[in-house]
Amino acid sequence: MDILEKTKIDLVKAINDYLKEDIISVDDIVYPPNSEMGDLSLPTFKISKKLGKSSGEIGLEFMSNIFHKQVSILDSVLTVGAYLNFKLDREKLSTNILGEILKEKGDYGRKEFRENEKIMLEFSNGTEWRIYVDKETGKLTIYSD
Repeated sequence: MDILEKTKIDLVKAINDYLKEDIISVDDIVYPPNSEMGDLSLPTFKISKKLGKSSGEIGLEFMSNIFHKQVSILDSVLTVGAYLNFKLDREKLSTNILGEILKEKGDYGRKEFRENEKIMLEFSNGTEWRIYVDKETGKLTIYSD
């Protein structure tokens, strides 16, 4: 599991634990359209409805009560419209990623696919690619001539 996915899971757990109810899921956390807005973003519609507060009020409440205590990789929380945008601490992020690379070595970034899992392959150039699937191991190999 990569660092961003783990951070999403930690955010969801911290928020739901604080609210004492499973209101949001990992799928609710998205990437902002502009990286200057933050690294991760959460629409606050569900939470605003539950708490009866604006996204700004929610951001202040969450920042002071849960985020730095439970999600140490966070640097700040910004509110933009109805979204909470999370900025990650670059130093901690880099340290975590480098630690993960050193720990996993040649397996870093490798993903195990479930049986019948659908994946999308997208290529933007004219190179011809060949895809080979080993039927015994399920290993997928992609190469060009």
